Amino acid sequence: LLSEFKVAHRPASDAIESLTTWLEEELLPRSRAPYAIGEKAFALKLRHEEMVDLPLADLLAIGEANLDRDYRDFVRVAEEISPNRTPFEVMRAMSDDFPSGENLLGSAIDTLSNVVRFIKENQIVTLPSDTPPSILETPPYLRSGVFAAMDTPGPFEQQECEAYYYVTPPEPEWDLAHREEHLRLFNRPVMEIITIHEAYPGHYVQFLNAPRFPTRTRQILDCNTNVEGWAHYTEQMMIE
Repeated sequence: LLSEFKVAHRPASDAIESLTTWLEEELLPRSRAPYAIGEKAFALKLRHEEMVDLPLADLLAIGEANLDRDYRDFVRVAEEISPNRTPFEVMRAMSDDFPSGENLLGSAIDTLSNVVRFIKENQIVTLPSDTPPSILETPPYLRSGVFAAMDTPGPFEQQECEAYYYVTPPEPEWDLAHREEHLRLFNRPVMEIITIHEAYPGHYVQFLNAPRFPTRTRQILDCNTNVEGWAHYTEQMMIE
């Protein structure tokens, strides 16, 4: 099997190397346009990918209003927690409860168990399976753009059906300050939110229900307002 993989791997690897060379040596020297696609193309993108046809100015106003509401809520809650400290100091104190690099995966595992128990006790959503995703360190090739992620098999996979909940560890070459900065983002309250988003009842529960979608098109294709919209909705719903 490994020999077959190597035979298939070489042409794919060569193609990626060829594409990289073309991008760097041919396309880049003659690329002078801005990378932004512009309002018209972005509006079309939203319409056809997300079925969102609001004017961009209205969409921006909604986002800014949400941001302002969240900021005011943050300041209000920080004052309730500790009226004698600034919101930044309150947030910093909350992040003091963070795992070590060695305990990072264990912290995620504990959080997963707690969230599943909470869902079942409060009858929040039916879980189609009692098999949890495997919690692993994010593979090195994904770490530059991933803090935590859910990696699930496709809806038509019949054999390798295991799902992976990835958590990105600090890199060995980082200094102590960089390691602490990274691990503080996995403080206990945020780790719970990450698990809700990525696993239960967020993306993993979405995956468990995917085979029940009514058409092959629905099973294959998705849009971010649905996928990420569900995961972020569950964060707020679970807190409430």
